[in-house]
Amino acid sequence: MAAAERAYMFPSEYQNEKQEDRYREPLYSSAYPKRKGEEGRIRRTRERPKQEDKTRQTPAGLTVTELRQMVAITVAVAVLLMGILILNAYAANIQCSINALTKKNMALEDEIDRLSMQIDESTSIEQIESYAMKELHMTYPRSSQAIYIPKDKKLMDNFSKILRQKAYGKG
Repeated sequence: MAAAERAYMFPSEYQNEKQEDRYREPLYSSAYPKRKGEEGRIRRTRERPKQEDKTRQTPAGLTVTELRQMVAITVAVAVLLMGILILNAYAANIQCSINALTKKNMALEDEIDRLSMQIDESTSIEQIESYAMKELHMTYPRSSQAIYIPKDKKLMDNFSKILRQKAYGKG
């Protein structure tokens, strides 16, 4: 404040160093008279000066706006990381289900292969012949039991009728 008061003094007064009192007294007079003991004090008003958030600094040397931005970014990154963690857990759960189904599928394929081999073994000519002779007591027909059908065009038209007559002896 003293520097501001000096700015209103005449330049000639600066040159005269012996007049120290003039340096302290401004050329203009205040609207309010000074009280005793108030010369070194700064007058405060009831209203405090308003500080913007951008100029007010935190102990870390950041403005409040920068601090809010950093907190918002930190929260956003935390939410993003939590989302990635949840998706990773979900993917691991799905992979576990896939592995279980793959094991079941392999067991079923092994059973299908085993059953296919059994079918191939049981439908072979040797197996059928053995089963027919042992279980069903079947034998090969003798020459007297065989029926021979001539290759005649007329006979081929009524094949079922001829076969029935020869097999059952009905005429």
